[in-house]
Amino acid sequence: MRQKRTSKQTTNNQKFSRKMIALSGVARSGKDTFCKLLIEILSERGIKARRYSFADELKNDLNSFFKDRMGVSIWSCSPEEKELLRPMLVEYGKYWRIKSNGTHWTSKVLKKIQSDATEQRILPIITDVRYSVYEFDEADWVKKNNGILIHIERYTNKIFRDDSKYGSDFFYHCPNMQKIFIKPVNDEELRNDPIIKSIADFEFEWETNDNEIKLRKEIEAFLSNNPKIQKWLT
Repeated sequence: MRQKRTSKQTTNNQKFSRKMIALSGVARSGKDTFCKLLIEILSERGIKARRYSFADELKNDLNSFFKDRMGVSIWSCSPEEKELLRPMLVEYGKYWRIKSNGTHWTSKVLKKIQSDATEQRILPIITDVRYSVYEFDEADWVKKNNGILIHIERYTNKIFRDDSKYGSDFFYHCPNMQKIFIKPVNDEELRNDPIIKSIADFEFEWETNDNEIKLRKEIEAFLSNNPKIQKWLT
């Protein structure tokens, strides 16, 4: 349920006069890869873009604690260690979101965007919009600041197996193959990702693949097939 703004709330209702792109989706859906390739594509079109992240600000806050008390850095720890640290990151982020009615992390990112904007014309791309609970929450903040929200999903195809005809080690694709989407990693994602998806301006899905050339072509096709994005970019 959406929370109402209170008189004690500290809001970042300043307007960012330029456009921004925001990405959403569950963990490991490919948001950072999408961002990296999109920055390359935009650069070739004469548009300078830069990555920003709410989670980066959160990690910066906690990294010294993790290093001092646990001997690990959130920036270089193994995937297994990151999964152990994730609940603390989630709860810390949640604490400040509740205390600020959703504006704490957006305020931090806004300061960086505004600082960079004084140097040159940069299109911000925010890689991790996850919430629309409060009046000025992440998704709402993006839209109030002339931004578009793209929801990303990653899937693998379910592969069927026929031992009798082709042998036990042969796998093949079937015409009726189903997409198996990456699942939320915790209850926060399970609860909030469908909400963000429902209010996203655009939806994008891609198959798990390590071939960046192929992935880039998928993003280029996505841009070409959405005239509204083309118009918005220009």
